[in-house]
Amino acid sequence: MSSNHRAISSDQDLGSHKGHQADLDAQFRCGGSRKYEEWVLRLMGLDGSAPEVWTGDDHFAVSLTESPYELEALLRALGTRRWMTAGFCWPWSAPKEDDGLVADMRVGDWARPWNVKGDRVVGNAPASALWASAPGGSEQVGCIYTAQGYECDWNGVIFGPDLVYRDGKLVTVRYTTFTWPDVLSPEPG
Repeated sequence: MSSNHRAISSDQDLGSHKGHQADLDAQFRCGGSRKYEEWVLRLMGLDGSAPEVWTGDDHFAVSLTESPYELEALLRALGTRRWMTAGFCWPWSAPKEDDGLVADMRVGDWARPWNVKGDRVVGNAPASALWASAPGGSEQVGCIYTAQGYECDWNGVIFGPDLVYRDGKLVTVRYTTFTWPDVLSPEPG
């Protein structure tokens, strides 16, 4: 969040209301790691600086894996408060007629379903709102929207064809993504 975002509370004079200014210049979903925030901005070319190698932070870890299998194994070894997420580079199908989820997330021969779309349980998978907190949710990949607001100890991110390395920098490829209305399309029946 940029330094110009602010919250108002009770000490600042706002006409007949009192409040005080509180700058909201940190991302607490990244463990409050300013170093990580700055690294991501450089990595994505969003602050005008060249990308740098991640050198670590005492309270925050970043690592790469070679495959989704390796990512999944790493996350399982780290405990139960861990999730895998991805952007919209794969379709998000309605459940099958037998009430199973479609393994739309495919990278090579690895495949997993997205979290459930909607408010109902599908097989052992919890409803969308409970994806990251109920048993069975960690067997699905969470989308960027259903993952927002959840606290977890570890998160694995799968990058798809919407983010590529080209000419020495990361570049977004927007035409490879699905849109939020596509994802929210009603389930059949």
